[in-house]
Amino acid sequence: MKKYLITCLLCVLCFGTILCGCTPVKPLENAPTTTAQTSVYGSALTYDNYIYFANSYQNVDDLEKGDNKNNAENPALYRIALTDNQITKDEDGLPTLQEKVLAKIAGYSNGFMFSSGEYIYFASPNTHLDDSLSTLFDYNSYFRVKTDGTGLTEFYSSNTTVSQQTFFKISDEEQYLLLVDVDRDGNNKLVKIAIGENIGSAETVVSGFTNIVFAQNYTNENDIYAYYTTELSEQDTTYGKTGQYLNKVNILTTEKTEKINENQTSEITLKEVYNGNLYFVFAEKNQQVNMNSVFAKLNNTSAFSFEELTAPLSNITSYTDFRIVLDEANHLHYVLTVNSKTYCLPENDKNMANYLLMENATILFAYGDYIYYTTTEGIYRISVRDFSDNTQISELTSLKTDTISFDGKYIYYYANDDYSSETYYMFRSRVDIPTNHELLSVLLDEDMPTEENEEETAE
Repeated sequence: MKKYLITCLLCVLCFGTILCGCTPVKPLENAPTTTAQTSVYGSALTYDNYIYFANSYQNVDDLEKGDNKNNAENPALYRIALTDNQITKDEDGLPTLQEKVLAKIAGYSNGFMFSSGEYIYFASPNTHLDDSLSTLFDYNSYFRVKTDGTGLTEFYSSNTTVSQQTFFKISDEEQYLLLVDVDRDGNNKLVKIAIGENIGSAETVVSGFTNIVFAQNYTNENDIYAYYTTELSEQDTTYGKTGQYLNKVNILTTEKTEKINENQTSEITLKEVYNGNLYFVFAEKNQQVNMNSVFAKLNNTSAFSFEELTAPLSNITSYTDFRIVLDEANHLHYVLTVNSKTYCLPENDKNMANYLLMENATILFAYGDYIYYTTTEGIYRISVRDFSDNTQISELTSLKTDTISFDGKYIYYYANDDYSSETYYMFRSRVDIPTNHELLSVLLDEDMPTEENEEETAE
């Protein structure tokens, strides 16, 4: 009888393991328990003694049904041990001391990774089947796992390709994942998920908008507001009005202020919420012809009162890129890209006379005194206070720019350094040293150095 009970108990335990879809994982040693030092979130996280990163970049178009079911190998989540912030290398110059943390894909076009305490939170290509039994890999599933590789939990799956997402930390007690998704009727919605010891349920903050912007980092009490646009009423369009309504919503309480510009509707392109302020492009129209296009800051959210930050320019219909830089002297600079030229406007300077970049560049992010950007020649940074301080950080040119991470000292990015497999691996470059790069990833066998290509490199 005892043997029968023991056998039944073992069967129940095994059945539970089958339901979980995985076998017990041996925890990694020396796992960090404090939040990572990362400033710009992408596909890498920096701790005192480790870097956690997605080992290689996965093209979701190459995935097939069954991929990413806890069986990802080279594109898996890895970590590399550091010694005094240095990467240990072997005789071939390749990094060592890497360990696989989790066999899930975390580096791809919609990748996003952040940490809180002993947990890493990350997006991964969706593996759930739709009604036609197809897998929509360009949608996101969100997971968390402990830094020792245990405790994997999926807590949200999107209904569309996620275009906006951020880790919104107000305090240690108030932390949220914010993302833009769609509901079952196809309406846009802003989703809020509380992060902590326990993960909260997904809450819809607001839905039914055409566009929305929210702060990427909480720095001001007014950063709790997201701003969104909605379509005009049928009555307003009958009266000849054009444009959209401007609205705002409190992310924490979901309290709304609607139709801020009801008496002055116009074409509005939302750009950014920064330090509690909404920045947007305001374009008046007359007989469907752009009369001017002004970059502006909203002054009063109970009425449509705004400050024009650029002079009206009749030949500009849109600003293709925009960043705000608060330099280390606490002075604001507005960085705008128009017609492939990038301008830098110190606060209260509307002349559009200061060329920051004359070339076609892709701006990555702003931090401190610098704008970080890429061209066909690699990765650069340029100071908004001293335009002559323009430094090339990395000479690698075959890059993926959609999952860049930054920890204040190093920039982390995917690149292909003429590898046979055409795989993009994780590199880092120190931003205050010209033209440098270090590989972090474990290479595929076909990309490992051989005596032949080592001789070619030496020549």
